[in-house]
Amino acid sequence: MKTKKELLSEFGQKVKYLREVNKLSQEELAENAGFDRTYISLIERGLRNLSLYNIYKFTQAFKLKISDIFMGNNNMENYKYKKIYDSDELMIKSSSEKITMINTDKILEIIHKTNSTMQKFDEFEVDVYKLLEMRNLSAFFGAIFVSVMEKEFNDIFLKNPHQDGYPDLLLLDDQGKRDIEQLKNKMNDKSPFSPFKNGGIEVKATCGSIPTPKELIKKGFYKPGVGDSRISFLKGYDWKAHHRETNNLLGILWDFVNKRPVVIALFYSDKLQQEDWGKIIKPKEGGGKTTSVSIMTREGVKKMYNGCLFVFENDEYIKFINRHNSGDLLK
Repeated sequence: MKTKKELLSEFGQKVKYLREVNKLSQEELAENAGFDRTYISLIERGLRNLSLYNIYKFTQAFKLKISDIFMGNNNMENYKYKKIYDSDELMIKSSSEKITMINTDKILEIIHKTNSTMQKFDEFEVDVYKLLEMRNLSAFFGAIFVSVMEKEFNDIFLKNPHQDGYPDLLLLDDQGKRDIEQLKNKMNDKSPFSPFKNGGIEVKATCGSIPTPKELIKKGFYKPGVGDSRISFLKGYDWKAHHRETNNLLGILWDFVNKRPVVIALFYSDKLQQEDWGKIIKPKEGGGKTTSVSIMTREGVKKMYNGCLFVFENDEYIKFINRHNSGDLLK
């Protein structure tokens, strides 16, 4: 049985979610529901109990039934995204420059299904997100996206058989299918898949960068933990790769929404060059299990920005992404 504190927290998260997807400020919701703004703030933080009548007033403000507040609409597929890309199809080039087109509406479905898959971890007896910790969560999120994409585009992409191989999704156009057929007896051999000669799509995920704990404390804040939204603290974002050849890149920017990892924006570029990746940083001797890594440059991030496919419909995220790229593409 859930405690009173847990129930109030869940209700507050739901109110915040509904307010954000309806593009309402706390002041606007307070006016619509007949409350004071500070009362809305306390509710969203799980710090105020509510009478049945006040719950009813919330449902009226959102044009919902009382049952909808507690059931149904908590599904991640109800999160709304704005399409930025101006075509119904995305062009994917093979290594030989042959073109395959994939439907962008299908990509939006993959975003929703990735979010929904992450939501299912709520049912576990352990906190999966805390178990993974922030350093592993982005890689995990990217791997979920790759698996969902393979399932939805199983006639076009195959997940790379080797975790250290690249790209993550092998392109199965006519040439790709012939290549895979020739490799059917070498699926345990890493070399044909690092790289796969016909190419495909790489997928990278990031939750962005925030100030150090020391810098945050100076400003009177604590470092956001697992499950805490990071948007108020974000300084920027980029992606990391283990080599400087990464192109045909789907870049995910994610954050915690209602304490769950959610895709905030999805970017794509097939125009990345080696110079869009920084020098490969090699691990220091005795530095533990760290691996060599290259960090995308600001020029590379701008290329990804110019290829934005979808963005979460929330002004705070949209303004941050535009500001980070000195642009106004996301409107």
